[in-house]
Amino acid sequence: MRSRRKAPSLPLGDGDRHALVLCAWEAINAERDLDRVLVTVADVLVPLVAFDAVSLIGFEEGKGGRPYAFHLVGEAPEAAATVLMAMKRPLEGAPDRPLRPHAGSVLAARIRSGRPYICADLLAEPAWYPHERRLAAAGIRAYASIPLLVRGSLIGVAVFARRVPRGFRDLELAVLQDVARAMGVATANAMANDEIRRLRDQLEAENVALRSELSRTRAFGEVIGQSEAMRIVLDALDQVASTDLPVLITGETGTGKELIARALHRRSARSDQPLVKVRCATLPAALIGETSPAVTV
Repeated sequence: MRSRRKAPSLPLGDGDRHALVLCAWEAINAERDLDRVLVTVADVLVPLVAFDAVSLIGFEEGKGGRPYAFHLVGEAPEAAATVLMAMKRPLEGAPDRPLRPHAGSVLAARIRSGRPYICADLLAEPAWYPHERRLAAAGIRAYASIPLLVRGSLIGVAVFARRVPRGFRDLELAVLQDVARAMGVATANAMANDEIRRLRDQLEAENVALRSELSRTRAFGEVIGQSEAMRIVLDALDQVASTDLPVLITGETGTGKELIARALHRRSARSDQPLVKVRCATLPAALIGETSPAVTV
C-alpha cells in the first residue's frame, strides 16, 4: 500500500499550501466513498485547521441542497448518526431565533459568487437560516461554508463546523478553499454516479415493462388493442386460460370471437393440442340450443 504524503503544518507559505493541496488530492483520489473522503480530509486538515465536523451538500437542479456525507471528527459513525438525529429535535439550552430565508441572502450571494460564508458564533446571530437552526440543535457554534466549484459550475458546499464559538481565520479559509477543489471533484463524481444508477434503474424498470408487454403481445398473438375494454377482455382471458372451465364467447359477426378463442387456446394447458373449430350454423339447433350463426366453438 502506497504511503500517504505527510501534510505540512501551520503557518503555511505558498510552497506549503501547494504541498497540502497535493496531499489532499492524493488522499481524496484514493477513496471512492464520500464518507471515506471526509475521513481522509479530516486526517489531512485537522492538524492544521481545527474543526469538529465536516459535511458535503450537493446542489441538484430543482431539488435544492442534498446532504451527501457527514463526518464527526474523532468519533465513530454511530456518534455521527446521533448528531444528525439531534438536528431534527427541538432546540435545547439556547433561545430559538427567527428564521431568515436563503433566497436573496448574503449567504446565497457569497456562495453563488464562489466565496466562503463564515459564522463565528451562531448564538450571537439575531436570526438563523434554516440550516443554522439544525446546526445549533446539534451543538455547533461556528462554521464555514466553502463553495464546491467544478469547471466553473457550483455543485454544492463543504461545511466545516466547530463546537466552540471561534471563527475561521483568513489563512484557514484559504486552506479549506484549496482542499475544497478536490472535494468538489469527488462530490461531482458521486452525484454523477447517483444519476447513472437512477437512469440504470429507470431503464431496467422500463425494460421489465416492455418485456411484459411483448410477452403479453406474443401470448395473445393476433389480438391487438390498447383500449380499456380490450384490456378487460384480455385480463379475463388470462384468468380463465389456466382453468378447465367451459368458456362462452359471444359477440356480433366480425368482432373477433375466433381470435379470442385462439388466444385462449394458446394460453391454456392444451396449447400443444389442435384447436378444433366447428361452425355452429351447420349443427342442429336442438343440439346446441342456438340458431345464430355468430357462434364459434
